[in-house]
Amino acid sequence: MAKLFYTLEEAAIRLGMAKNIVQEMVRTGKLQEFRDGENLEYKKSEVDELADKWDAEHPSLAKVKSTLDKFKAFPVDWPATTEERLTAIEKRLIDLETGFKGAFV
Repeated sequence: MAKLFYTLEEAAIRLGMAKNIVQEMVRTGKLQEFRDGENLEYKKSEVDELADKWDAEHPSLAKVKSTLDKFKAFPVDWPATTEERLTAIEKRLIDLETGFKGAFV
C-alpha cells in the first residue's frame, strides 16, 4: 500500500526546509497538519505538490537538493532563509568533495 502521509521529519526533508519552517507553514495555512496520537503527519500529496512547486520556482536549488539527496546528506534542520540555505549547501558540497578526495588519497 502506498504511503499517504509524511512525518514531520520526512516532510521537512522532502520540502528541503527545517522542521520549524514546516510548522510555520502549518500556522500560516500553507500546509495542513494531522495528528495520529502524538505523531504529527502531513498529506504526502500536499507536501509533494508544494515541493514540486518550490523546485519549479527555484531550479538551481532543486538541482543541488537532488545532488545532496543522492548522498543522503540533506539536513533536516535546514536554515530558514534562502541565503542561509545556499551557504549551507555550498559548505556541505565542499565537505562532500573534500571527503571524497580524502577517500582516494
